[in-house]
Amino acid sequence: MRFYIAKMETITKFSVLLIGIAGTPKDFLLSLPVLKSCIINDESITKNIAINILQYQYIDDEADPKYIKNIINEIVKINPDLLGFSVYVWNFNIVVKLTLGIKSILPNIQILYGGPEISINDINAGRFNPIPVDFIIYGEGERPFHSFLKRLTLPNAKQEKIDRFAIKKSGKFIFEGAADSNENDLADILQLPSPFLTGVIEPELLKKPEIRANIETQRGCIYRCAYCLYHKHYSKIRYRNPSTIVEEIEYIYKQGISEFRIIDANFFSDKQYAGFILSELIKKDIHMAVFFEVNPESIDKKLADLICQYGALSSKNKVMVGIGIQTLNQKALKSVRRPVNVCFFNRAFELLKKANAIIKTDIILGLPHETKQTYLELIEYIVEKMRYGKNYLSLSLLRVLPGSDMEKIAAKKKLVIDTIDNKHFVYSTPDMPREDMLECLRLNAVAFRFLCSLDLENRIILRDKFFQTKDQLKIPFIYILEHFKNIFSQKLKGSDSD
Repeated sequence: MRFYIAKMETITKFSVLLIGIAGTPKDFLLSLPVLKSCIINDESITKNIAINILQYQYIDDEADPKYIKNIINEIVKINPDLLGFSVYVWNFNIVVKLTLGIKSILPNIQILYGGPEISINDINAGRFNPIPVDFIIYGEGERPFHSFLKRLTLPNAKQEKIDRFAIKKSGKFIFEGAADSNENDLADILQLPSPFLTGVIEPELLKKPEIRANIETQRGCIYRCAYCLYHKHYSKIRYRNPSTIVEEIEYIYKQGISEFRIIDANFFSDKQYAGFILSELIKKDIHMAVFFEVNPESIDKKLADLICQYGALSSKNKVMVGIGIQTLNQKALKSVRRPVNVCFFNRAFELLKKANAIIKTDIILGLPHETKQTYLELIEYIVEKMRYGKNYLSLSLLRVLPGSDMEKIAAKKKLVIDTIDNKHFVYSTPDMPREDMLECLRLNAVAFRFLCSLDLENRIILRDKFFQTKDQLKIPFIYILEHFKNIFSQKLKGSDSD
């Protein structure tokens, strides 16, 4: 597992070190460079405080303890005054291990947590109290982080309370100001400096083999899906300057990056905005693979044509588009406020197929009111969509994320959460007992091997044989999946496999 160490700034009076642990082996966190880029033009802070960033690739919870110790030693060697972690569902356990290890060596170091895994409910319930962390920022970090650093430069001045900023007192976290955010409290992302164009994200990082760049175009979502955190209950979507987005992509292309991802909930939320960006990338003859997610009803022929044109620029321009149907069970969709019309989904799928896009289709196991039978009907429907092209089936298990509306719905609908780790997965529901859930999970595992393998060449061979078998025998897909589920289960008997 490789990690990326940014060029360290000279430490002046106070040193801040921000740690990012990405969610995949080819990504780095964008959030920390964004935080730093908002500070670099404030001389009252930069003349007194040095801000450095360490970026690590994905670290599995079962990672070799020696590797974790190496990271601890690296941080201890830098010996910052303030250590900040951006906490996500995928890195929470590792962040806690690092926190405990570092505090045991540097007991006086101050530690700050922020990120999507921080929720008000968890703070109030005491989830973070046993962890030796000193400060917590909830929600968007730009403004509270800036205010906190400002305070550090003027320790003797009268201090104003910072909203969404909690301090541990007598073993418990107490918010200084407002715990939750209001829309006047949010950063004006139209004015945010670019972490790429300001050089906060260093060219050396972008030259790492197989690295992918994440690009933020907007914040918010017009939909209010209960299991999602994108919308944050904000009444509108805030957009960055589209010309800046194009400049960023052109910049990373010139640095040799071969792939970028637009990290927003629905890139096509404003069709004119997205169309401008795609058109400019075509004009500039950018040769890079791209992944973005869209809602099915946002796709129209004009945007599909732009996807086709971009993809046709070169063999490098693979366009993967994520569209979620989640389930065919309308009662389940309604319970989680997920508006998906199957007619819109079918239309979007056909438009993207004609545009030669790679279509990543998301479905979710474990939603309220989903039964084993309705889930099998969903599998039967969605597997047919994988017949042509290089389409990818994303088989997800429902997570009840901290701070999402799904927490209340899960309690009301009596969903059982898996407590074996901190991943927030659903274990069973009243409509899908654990035995049925396991059957569906095992079918997912078989479908993954036929339709989702990262080994594309062999995946296509397996997929074609899978569909040939179905057509020759004239049987449902589920029968084939069940057959291999039984074979795999027998083969794995006596092993330590799940």
